[in-house]
Amino acid sequence: MKIDLQNGYSNDLVVIRVNGKEVFRKNGVTTKLLLGVADSIQLEVSDMLAKVDVDIPSKDLSETMSLRLSAPTYLGISVIGGQIAYMINKEPFAYF
Repeated sequence: MKIDLQNGYSNDLVVIRVNGKEVFRKNGVTTKLLLGVADSIQLEVSDMLAKVDVDIPSKDLSETMSLRLSAPTYLGISVIGGQIAYMINKEPFAYF
């Protein structure tokens, strides 16, 4: 599984847990405007189901999503309109 932090980040603290295990914690996450991406995480998840918790304390936001991992999974997470938004793809996201 690959997680891309995409749009809407500006010097933020981001914490991501998958199935209860912290897999990412970084301060200063900022979207590169020309690319539309801030950071990426590549994970090996052995379970067919993944519970993904995203916390952005610097924006007082959190979201939990459940994913079925039956094929390669690409998760894009953005901050849009003061909320966490996510998109799931079976193909990698394209950044230019």
